Amino acid sequence: MNYEEPDYGESLRSAARLQQLAPDAVLVDDFATPPHQGKPRTLERRLSAVLDAFASDPEWVLNRAASGRVNLGELGGIEAGVRQMIRVGPLEVQEIALPAGGSIRVPTAAESLRIKAWLIVRRNQVRDFLDVAALSGEFGIGWSATTLRGIDAYYYAGKSGQDRVASQVVRQLSDPRPTDFHAKLPASAPWTDWDHGVLQCQALADAMLSLDGPQRDRSPLELGFRNLSITPGDPVEAWGVEGILTAIDRGSLYYWHKIVDAVRTDPNGTVAQDLSQAVEIAEDHGIVALMRRLLKA
Repeated sequence: MNYEEPDYGESLRSAARLQQLAPDAVLVDDFATPPHQGKPRTLERRLSAVLDAFASDPEWVLNRAASGRVNLGELGGIEAGVRQMIRVGPLEVQEIALPAGGSIRVPTAAESLRIKAWLIVRRNQVRDFLDVAALSGEFGIGWSATTLRGIDAYYYAGKSGQDRVASQVVRQLSDPRPTDFHAKLPASAPWTDWDHGVLQCQALADAMLSLDGPQRDRSPLELGFRNLSITPGDPVEAWGVEGILTAIDRGSLYYWHKIVDAVRTDPNGTVAQDLSQAVEIAEDHGIVALMRRLLKA
């Protein structure tokens, strides 16, 4: 695969210029692309998007969007675009000094991971999965899982306090199915190997679901067991195959965590047996894949 080294200096100069024109603009890297010698660690990968978000106005409305971005043309020969994000507050950013003088504003490590995970939810493309895989490989699965478990505090998805965004992130990381699967992969090992990226994403999804902590105690997404005499509030041991199947298909992290805890507490118990039957009849999706990995562990 041929790869032409981009002009990082020109990218950085254009980014700095754009931030002069739009002071709240924030630069975001593509994290799965090849490193460049001499670049600072936080900017060592190809910069493919000059502008990724506006931080000053969470209620800002796009005039025209296509495939998750607005095309604003070029600035100094570098493509500029704006992501459509539903934020509940400003981006967490830091200033990076440029070798030639001046500075650019970039997201913190945690914010970069949240942005890329949100893009998985919004546009579901190969580059987004590989970016999340690369970031979690760089900063560690545990730190990344903890960061993404709290993503609902930063992105709005209809109702607050119910881990809706985090739950969807887990679904998609657990069984990556990007809409542009045949897209050209970045030329940076190990992320040239899609299977390697998938394993990293799955490990991150599993870790997110395994976490203990305050995120577990958020108000759960409302869930009902139709035509059953039990409710989601009953012990998971009483849910049976149908209850577990409903929780897998229509539940959230709160309910999935109950299943995981029960199976890990007693790998041969009632919940494990019911789960084994449920995944055999469930429609194939990310949480089903995650539960199958749980049963094989």
